[in-house]
Formats: sequence, structure tokens, C-alpha cells
Amino acid sequence: MTRRIWIAPLLCLSLIAAACASDEAGLAEDSETTVAEATTTVVATTVAEAEEEPEVTDAEGRVSEADGDATSDDSAGASAIDAARDVALEILDGRQLTEAEYEEFFDPIFVTQIDFAAFGVASMQLQSLGPWSVGQEGDRTDTYLDFELFTDDGEAWFMVLEVSGADDPAITQLFAGPIPEDAEVADFADGVSQLNEAGTVRLATFETTGGSCEVINEQGADEQMPLGSVFKLYVLGAVVTAVEAGELSWDDEVEVRDELDSIPSGITQNDEPGALLTVQEMATRMIEISDNTATDHLIDLVGREAVEQAVADYGHSQPERNRPFITTKEFTILKFGDDEGLVAQYIAADEAGKRAILEGLPTELPPVARVAAVTDPVEVESVEWFASPADVCRVLIDLASDPTAREVISQNPGIPDEGGVFDFIGFKGGSEPGVLAMSWIVEAADGRSFVMAGALSNEDELVDETATIMVMAAVRDQLAEG
Repeated sequence: MTRRIWIAPLLCLSLIAAACASDEAGLAEDSETTVAEATTTVVATTVAEAEEEPEVTDAEGRVSEADGDATSDDSAGASAIDAARDVALEILDGRQLTEAEYEEFFDPIFVTQIDFAAFGVASMQLQSLGPWSVGQEGDRTDTYLDFELFTDDGEAWFMVLEVSGADDPAITQLFAGPIPEDAEVADFADGVSQLNEAGTVRLATFETTGGSCEVINEQGADEQMPLGSVFKLYVLGAVVTAVEAGELSWDDEVEVRDELDSIPSGITQNDEPGALLTVQEMATRMIEISDNTATDHLIDLVGREAVEQAVADYGHSQPERNRPFITTKEFTILKFGDDEGLVAQYIAADEAGKRAILEGLPTELPPVARVAAVTDPVEVESVEWFASPADVCRVLIDLASDPTAREVISQNPGIPDEGGVFDFIGFKGGSEPGVLAMSWIVEAADGRSFVMAGALSNEDELVDETATIMVMAAVRDQLAEG
């Protein structure tokens, strides 16, 4: 069965762009590859006027006109995201952009990661599958849109669009791909067996109805695993602790600062310096869209030591594994910066030495294009954030008990609950090349609650993120049957 979900936010779980872009590395050579995802930077240009109105049919075969550009008199009031959609649909319908148009419509970092020639190849591959029909929309904001597409032979695809902002927008993300099939998973053991073929698996399910983590099924429930962006649950925990202590309010405003900009995923690095976001807005971005720059602002706000203390306070079995607690910017510079020997020095150092290395790190991030080009895992079992599935279970229970944190972790379900079997879903996932981690806390209609947490890691090669996600989602859904 085809699961009609909006999988793109899952493919953007990664700490950095590389995990999203890596499968598209062979764009020009692989005839099955589609327009690769790109991420965003501070620079933005305008989505310019479309020259022609494409004829695109909807899911029922009815002809519908694209809405036109966002800047013309005829389309006054049209949003930036609608203008981006119109450009994308024109490309599907056969429009060949000039290089000047490509650089005008798309964010400079997108253009850097996917050059004009590669984009042209991808466009032609997509056009060859048409004429396309447009199906239903999924999520929509002023800067984000995903929706269904159908190829000429009826295969279900999805497209994700994101623009840098409403005032002076450029396309920062354009992703198209087939909607993945549900994984066939008989039970927990079968799911683990499938994942074991791809790397090291630590995965467990727990019943948490009584407020503690009672193991249902497990492989490595107490083993430390790389978390990717699942670590952000501990940052959220540190914020909750500060609010409970009266040191912060969720409504307090945080000033966006350029020196805290990090590598995408996320959008906060695009905000103007001096822009103000509330603590809750920062936290929501951190969890819902795995915003790295928002994360680093929150770490700076509460302090590194406060996050380290939160790791211990929220029941981590080996909190020393996360001392010092690195920021996403530090992570990126360590692993992907100019000094190739730095990561080895960091691994060899004791805690004091590690803190000294962090103090002496360069302030400049490596180019996003270089990070996005990484296709091999880099010390995924050594330089990361770590927790066991049981550790993640404990922090999820506590976060779900705080009203605001509960709201924050429920914004993105990871995989939608198509069967409607859960009354509540809290989620955080994460990845980098060689790592895919997922965590859910769910509550069933009968009042029982469960956690599924785990990671697949491979020190030598990339993992198939989509396949892994679908297997883990199937394991999650089986919790409702227990």
C-alpha cells in the first residue's frame, strides 16, 4: 500500500544538508534522480514573474490555471509560496529556465549546490514523466508548501517548496520524489531484522502508562547511540527547567544574532540580525523543523552547562558522553571544517581538552556546498550527541508532561497517523551521513502511552533514510495493537 504522506520533513531531519542531499549526489548521471533538495542562506532574491501560464490538471483531471506571479498587478495579494509553486509547475510543464532566470528564482546556496546544468538535467527528467496532475495540498505556511503530484501513468509523487521569506523571496527548497511505499513489517523482530542488514541498530519500544519506561521489545535498549538532531530534546528540557525555575518565560524574546548562525536545516539563519523571536517560537522551530540556528540560540540563552545538567536531570544513564555539549555550529566546524585533523584531536582529548578545542574553534562555518557534498560518514560513533533508547524514553516522558513542551513536540508527527489510532503524537528525529534516529511518544485512545526510540548507524556508508523511516514507522504503528 502507498502511504500518502508528506515525507519531505522527514528527509530534512538531518543536522546538516548533507543527509538530505547525499542521495542526489549523482544527479546528472542517475536517470531516476529528481530535483535535489537544497537549503538556504541569509541572501535572498525575488521570485520573478512567470512568462507563461502552464496548463496543469488536478487529481481529477480538471484543467486548472497556475495563479501567476506574486509581483504582477493581475496577481496582487498572491503569496510568495504561491509564486514559487507557479514557477515549479511551469518547469514540470516544460518551461526551460535560462541561467539568469535560475539565478533569479532560486536562492544562491541552492544554485551553488545544484548548478544550472544539473538542474536542467533534473528538470528534463521530471518533464519526461508528464504531463503531471496536481493532487491535494499537505502543509502550507507563508514560506512552505507540500503537495501531491501524479505522473502521466498515475504514480503518486510529492513536491516540497520553501522560500526564504515573504518580503523578498527566493526558492530555497524544491524537492520532488515518489511517495514511499509502506514497509512490510510483521513484528518488532522482523523490523529489527530488516534494519540489521543496513548497519548497527539500537531500537526499543516501551509502555509508559505509569510514567516509567517498561520495555516491550528491544535490541540495545540501554546502549548509547548517535542521535542526530534527537539531541534537541535535551535542549528543550534545559529550556523547560529554566522556565520552571523562573529564569525564563516562554514569551521572553530572543534576539537573532549572526554569530550564532549555523548550517541548515532550518530558517532562523535567514532572519535579519536583531529580529526577535519568543523562546517558544525558537523552541518550536528547533523541534518542528529541526532548526539548527534556533537550537544554538537556545543553547546560548540557557548556557552550555545548563544543557549538560539537563541531560543528567532528565535521566540520561551516561551524561558524560555529552560533555562538553556541542552546538550544531561547533559540530559542523569539527567534522567538516578546513582542519581535517581537528576531529581526531577532539576524539583523543579528555573533557577539559575538548572544551579547550571548542574555545579555539574558527568562527566561520565551512561552505554549505562543501557540507552538502559529504557522502561518507564521519566519526558517527565518536563525535555526535549520544543517548540510549531508554534515555530518550525518559526525556520524552518528562517533556510530554509539561504543557508547553508537549505542544512543541507535537507539531511534527514525523509520520502521520493515518489510521487515527493515537490521540497524541510527540516526535523528534535526526540524521547525518551514516545515522538515522527516530523517537516517538504516543498515546492511544484507551489511555495507554508508549515510546519508540532508536537509531540505525553505519560508520562506513550512508543509510537508506526513507526505507529506515518507513520500517521504524511501522514498528511505531504496531504499538497500538499491543
